[in-house]
Amino acid sequence: MNLYFSRTALSIAVATAFVTPVWANATNLDQVIVSATRVEQAKSDYTGNITVITSEQLTEKAIQTLPEALDKIAGIPVYSNGGLGTSTSVFLRGHDSKRLLLVVDGMRFNDPSGTSGAQWQHLLVSDIERIEILPGAQAGIWGADAAAGVINVITKKAEQGTHGSIAYTLGDLGQKQTQGTIGYANKRFDARIGYTGLSSDEFSSITPIVNGVKQNPLDYEKDGYRNDTLNAKLGWNIAHNQRLEISAFKADARGNYDGSAPSNTNYLTYQQQTLGATYRFALADWQLALNAQNGSIDRDFNGSLFNAKTNQQGITANRKDDLGGWTLGADSSEQSSDTMSNAGIGKNQRQQGVFVARTQSFHLPNAQQPSIVNLSLRNDDFNDYKSYIGKRLGIKQMLTKDAYFAINMADSRRMPNLFERFIQYDAAFKARVRSDVGALRPETVESKEISLGWKGYSLSRFEDKVTDLIDYDRTNRNYFNRSGESQLNGWEWKASESLPSISSEVSASYTVLDAKTQTGIPLARRPETSGSLGWTYLGLSKTVLNLQSQFVGTRLDYTSSSAGKVNPDTGNYWLWHANVSYQLNKEVRLFAKAINLSDERIAQAYGKTTLSTATYYAYSPRTFLAGVEYKF
Repeated sequence: MNLYFSRTALSIAVATAFVTPVWANATNLDQVIVSATRVEQAKSDYTGNITVITSEQLTEKAIQTLPEALDKIAGIPVYSNGGLGTSTSVFLRGHDSKRLLLVVDGMRFNDPSGTSGAQWQHLLVSDIERIEILPGAQAGIWGADAAAGVINVITKKAEQGTHGSIAYTLGDLGQKQTQGTIGYANKRFDARIGYTGLSSDEFSSITPIVNGVKQNPLDYEKDGYRNDTLNAKLGWNIAHNQRLEISAFKADARGNYDGSAPSNTNYLTYQQQTLGATYRFALADWQLALNAQNGSIDRDFNGSLFNAKTNQQGITANRKDDLGGWTLGADSSEQSSDTMSNAGIGKNQRQQGVFVARTQSFHLPNAQQPSIVNLSLRNDDFNDYKSYIGKRLGIKQMLTKDAYFAINMADSRRMPNLFERFIQYDAAFKARVRSDVGALRPETVESKEISLGWKGYSLSRFEDKVTDLIDYDRTNRNYFNRSGESQLNGWEWKASESLPSISSEVSASYTVLDAKTQTGIPLARRPETSGSLGWTYLGLSKTVLNLQSQFVGTRLDYTSSSAGKVNPDTGNYWLWHANVSYQLNKEVRLFAKAINLSDERIAQAYGKTTLSTATYYAYSPRTFLAGVEYKF
């Protein structure tokens, strides 16, 4: 597959370079520590195009949910069925979220009994230290679930002494949020516990279209949602070179939403809990980590029951040397479901993998700047499918101290999840066991990326080829493999800059995507273009002002598997948001947030194919929130 710079995409990148940029602030993210190769290393030693969202950025923008954090980044559009707690998908370079692996403190959060990978809509931003976004098959060292990338979330641990915080937020649509943390640490022991409660009871998840005219969502029905999330992290420094860490997570959510008519109401309940333990041992240049985790998800949607359990174990060893480091490891995971919908089936799938990775820095003859190589191999065995060896090679040549050229190539495989393999819907949309169980084949993803970068600026060309893409057939209401190779190609431009002369930090990003099947049918719900702009002003005493914007280009709602027919375009709109934070004193911070300033009543999905009678899932109307935080 050839990597090339097209004249059109290059013109777009050059043009957008002159637009004042927001998401990341102007801190030098090359100094950020990331876990891209499953052990911590400097971001500058990683050859791939990785994005890091820090806890400061989450606080600065008063981010409430994980999808909201990801949605602010171009190339990662979020697709929601309208409002808090409704079904949500996250797209990364055209790959939908069931092809992304979500990891929180080493625990896999993907739900094998669902269609969207993780249950993104129920994941609140609580005690997060950083979020790492690794696109492409280059993340395949994490296993078969990571064929399209990894969203890696690391939560905070307690600082020395006793610390805590309490925050309360009120807003439009009956929205309330309460957050609290308490932590304690000394030389031998540390513990941190956090709680977040989020609720809203005056929003509408869908809006009718009467005679082709969109109605006011708030005149239709007032929906409700509540989420209570607890998380904890405890650590024991057994000796100067040994540490035991235990993390726990529990979320409990419930909601009711508009149905296809004003008199209909959909309801849901959701519970997710995880428990994990990690033992770390260091000796000279070696570091060893042993971990074990288990988790469960239980959902009830209008009486249809879904549940899933995940158990995993792993060992990772890392040795650093003068030129870089080696990483060796093995892991295993088992995913099972006792009751998926009303089908009454009990199925499981197992995966065992071994992997090796090498990071090395060296100088080519007569070269002033170093070259960096990332190489990894991973072999996976599955209980129902043949084993597979995934490969990744990344090379980054530093051109100057701040400029680089990088090439990354990788391949990986994704197994069908339990829902795809075993569930089919009948004419009444009741779940039943498929008659052709075992017919689905795994997907194979080949990923290539070429990047140029200088300081806070980068331009990347990516090309992903997916063989046997698993898609949904709306006619037969089941999943099938598309024939041939589907292509997801595009350009990605990012920029961030500090402007001390005007006390500002600016950033911008822009993504162009071409996602099609082998026969040229556009893949549904992937925007052809997306972008973000923004500005943070630091010139006022104790005050931080922030303005953000998002652009979503042409985005077709879904594609019919039979004739290539597409539903209406749900793209081509701008969204604008603003934040202000005022540090009253050392302990108290006041903040306010405005969502969708221009009050764009945009449709994110259509409920029916005929526009004259359709209902659509809409983005949130203009919403204002204000709150106070106290730290001690």
